Amino acid sequence: MRDRSLSALAGFAGAWLVVVVLACVTTPSEEECSVGSAGCSCTPGGGCDPGLACAMNICRAEGCSCDVDATCTAGCTCDVDCPGDGGVRDAGAPPSATCEGTIDGCWQSCISTGTSTSACSGACPIGNGYGCYAVCASRGEPISTCRGICGIAGPLAELGCAEACAARGESTPTCKATCGLATDCGEVGCAGVCVQRGDSTSACKNTCVLTTARGREACYSVCASRGEPAASCAAICG
Repeated sequence: MRDRSLSALAGFAGAWLVVVVLACVTTPSEEECSVGSAGCSCTPGGGCDPGLACAMNICRAEGCSCDVDATCTAGCTCDVDCPGDGGVRDAGAPPSATCEGTIDGCWQSCISTGTSTSACSGACPIGNGYGCYAVCASRGEPISTCRGICGIAGPLAELGCAEACAARGESTPTCKATCGLATDCGEVGCAGVCVQRGDSTSACKNTCVLTTARGREACYSVCASRGEPAASCAAICG
């Protein structure tokens, strides 16, 4: 059972590597603004991507009556000028320092010795939760058990939870519901599950949201891993 769990964990690590590497290759610079996309200039003919309308030469959500100018209107949840409200290019939370988890020595020792997560938690500090979830994944323990011990308080805990969830072979919606999407690392972890499961980009976007800067990068990586056309990726990921 432990060998199968380690094999599944290795498979997720491969999927995660795809997300990270492809993001570097396929993601547009955050400094760029694609003409016709949300919050960017309209095309010369006044056109915008599907679901958007040109207003004051900026592509905005159709039917967003409270978006009255090119500045952020407080309380207007569809205003693309509000980085924390519209959620088109940013989900509003500040970016995490990193979405690359590391396993400290105490938790690594538990993996090496095959110690259960419950027993290990009595000797090792939970910390950011990532090492705790790594032990859980290596043993193939139920994701509900993992969450009960490791928690999901923080970006790397959400990431680690998603990795452990994928190692169990759970569906992307199940991993999302269990692990949460309160941070950009949660979105990245969710996208990694999509790659592992072979989900389509549109299905992944619908499940994992992917509105933070890192989440948007991960969306493009999912799309690239599926071999979907660049135009389709842009239409889905924004």
